[in-house]
Amino acid sequence: MVKPTVRCGLDLNGLLKSVIFLNFWFVLASCSSPEIPLESLNQTASEARNEFYLKSVRPILDNRCVSCHSCYTAPCQLNLADHEGIRRGVTKAKLYDGSRLVEADLTRLGIDAKSAPEWWTKGFRPVANEGENSLFIATIEQRRKNLTPVNDTVKESAECPADEDEMEDFIDDHPEKGMPYGLPGLSDKEAGVLHRWVQEGFPTLTPDLRANLKAAAPIDQIDVERWENLLNQKDPKSQLVARYLFEHLYLASVEFRNQSAKPMNGEVSFYQLVRSRTEGPMAPDVIATRRPFDDPKSLEVFYRFQRINQTLSHKNHIVITLDDKKWDRYQELFYAKAWSLDKSPTYNDKTKSNPFLVFQAIPAESRYQFLLD
Repeated sequence: MVKPTVRCGLDLNGLLKSVIFLNFWFVLASCSSPEIPLESLNQTASEARNEFYLKSVRPILDNRCVSCHSCYTAPCQLNLADHEGIRRGVTKAKLYDGSRLVEADLTRLGIDAKSAPEWWTKGFRPVANEGENSLFIATIEQRRKNLTPVNDTVKESAECPADEDEMEDFIDDHPEKGMPYGLPGLSDKEAGVLHRWVQEGFPTLTPDLRANLKAAAPIDQIDVERWENLLNQKDPKSQLVARYLFEHLYLASVEFRNQSAKPMNGEVSFYQLVRSRTEGPMAPDVIATRRPFDDPKSLEVFYRFQRINQTLSHKNHIVITLDDKKWDRYQELFYAKAWSLDKSPTYNDKTKSNPFLVFQAIPAESRYQFLLD
């Protein structure tokens, strides 16, 4: 399914501006919100719950929120491009801290923690409070009642109050800093939908639908199995090629085009190449490492294609197409050439980050042509 593609993190000034006000949410929780008549949502009805989120809530978030609140660099790391990010909430921890002397904790959705409570133990705080005192709703209503233009400089935008008293003072001085930051407030209809969503406890997708959206789309199933079989051959030569391809494609949004005709409506699913503890047809169990060349520390490693089901953004949407033409090209570059390997390289700390040493057995011409392609 094609998701809206938005720009994320391209405007540093805008990003810094957004960081300020998100840190005020804990004060704004006390702000009152107007009462809006809401219909009751029966959360026991799975189809109604999924339809409400996908057709009513998700379009508002995509159109009004995710241009800033998506990607790893979202202000206060509030990622509204994915239902997991909504549940996770915000953190005051600095994403970029030039004074630190050790590696920062990683906060990749779906990888570094598996549930909202687990994220909360890592310093995140929920914004998805139920009822009208929701921090999420408070910022929206603040902007709806105050549309004064925001005219911060970069220095002012980077200011983050350290405690509740400072935040209260800042809000008194800058009441215009509601959400969407510096933009028109939400319409009555949009606000009404989000109020209803909050009152019903922020229902997103049912577990069954989440699992289905992570699995390969039926139209891509043949292609996914074909490429996974290629990447998971057991001989040392094939394993080294698979490692080489993974370390170069792990950031890509992969689409498949060959075995099956694509839908006439143009819908396309995208996938991320990951290292997994499980092989198909089981769901991928992603091996979380800081870098793609780090030791997976698993007895068996399988290269899998995991479906991307969050709103796409320009910043991290690097499309790679795997089709018959690419299949033939990889066969020509890596598998058909006369070279051999007796034993796969290890993940030695001294050499694992040096591709010239790790992949030296692969013909230099093949590596060169791959990068040119």
